[in-house]
Amino acid sequence: MKGSYNIDSFTKNQKTEITRLKSQVELFYSQELEIYKRLGMKNGMKVMDCGCGTGILLFNLAENFPQSTFTGLEIDSFLFDNFQNNIIQYNTLNIKAKQGSIYQTGENDEFYDIVISRLVIEHLEKPDRALEELYRILKPGGKLIIVSNDFEYHVLTNPHIPELDLMYQAYCKSRINEGGNPYIGRELPYYLQNLGAQHLQINIATAHNRILGDKALLKAENINISRSLVKKGYLDQDTLDRLSNKWFEMLQDPKHVIYRQLFIVSGEKAINKELINENSSNDETDKLPTNQLDGLGDKNNKDELRLMITKKIMESFDDNSLKIEPSVKLNEYDIDSLTATDIASFLKDKFKINVKLTYILKECSVNDLIRMIIENDSFPGNQDNIEQSEWSEGEL
Repeated sequence: MKGSYNIDSFTKNQKTEITRLKSQVELFYSQELEIYKRLGMKNGMKVMDCGCGTGILLFNLAENFPQSTFTGLEIDSFLFDNFQNNIIQYNTLNIKAKQGSIYQTGENDEFYDIVISRLVIEHLEKPDRALEELYRILKPGGKLIIVSNDFEYHVLTNPHIPELDLMYQAYCKSRINEGGNPYIGRELPYYLQNLGAQHLQINIATAHNRILGDKALLKAENINISRSLVKKGYLDQDTLDRLSNKWFEMLQDPKHVIYRQLFIVSGEKAINKELINENSSNDETDKLPTNQLDGLGDKNNKDELRLMITKKIMESFDDNSLKIEPSVKLNEYDIDSLTATDIASFLKDKFKINVKLTYILKECSVNDLIRMIIENDSFPGNQDNIEQSEWSEGEL
């Protein structure tokens, strides 16, 4: 399947890429280890690293948790062969190497206590499918840990180098065209929440040259990537030349700074998702049909719709004690744009009706919404009939 990481596109010297991958783990490992411990990693667990490369993270974890068992999954043949050789060389008995795809791990359901994927998800064309697979093999109550970049927050320097920003813009464009998402760090909580994961956390691991030294950060970068961007037409040679010169000048500055960070996003698999969903609410309006609305118009159905919509509005206001009068305009309850957006999304998802936010914010009541649903009509909310000049500053 298409993806944006191919070792041959990153370097002409595969050995240097292995060194870089090792340096990337070492750069953040002490911080990651403490985060893993806080998330519950301990001796005796079954841990899987999906897209493990040559297994450097697993070898480090095996030293810290010698009574745990570790499985590393890697699809690239060159990296996998190095991983297997490392297991033999270090005689590591509690690490198993497995070659295969993150989309189809071949593992049993609900088997692992912790599943990690480090600097992989950002390169995938179908990250949601990969995460579904990782969630599948995770035990209820287990932790899914995704470590990723977000290239809006990648390497920062002082003095600032504008050409570095241009290079990362070119890099992001190339990764997107190749099937990856270099901005996925910020999106990971959404993906995990969509899986049904609970107790989401975002941790940030940082690397700063004034703490770790220049060498540690420089070893984790690869200048060949910039050259590849020029060769593929994403970056012009003049920009790369200026970048190289200014990078050298930056390093000569006695106050220079090199800073980098990683997103570490985690979630816990629900212990009994079905039970949680069944017990989440006893309100009879949860059982109401929301996508079979033919023939509505009699009093009983209107009452059902009124209950359903009122309940949704109370949820959107985050106030279950709020008394909503069906004929009163919602703006009388100090509705804000976030609440209006939530209501509009509900109407679109459940009833396939598009309503302008300005209508909900300015003119709409529960009875108006009921009439829209029953008549399935183009109501004033679907028209741009409210002049922006009517709004006061800060009202939206």
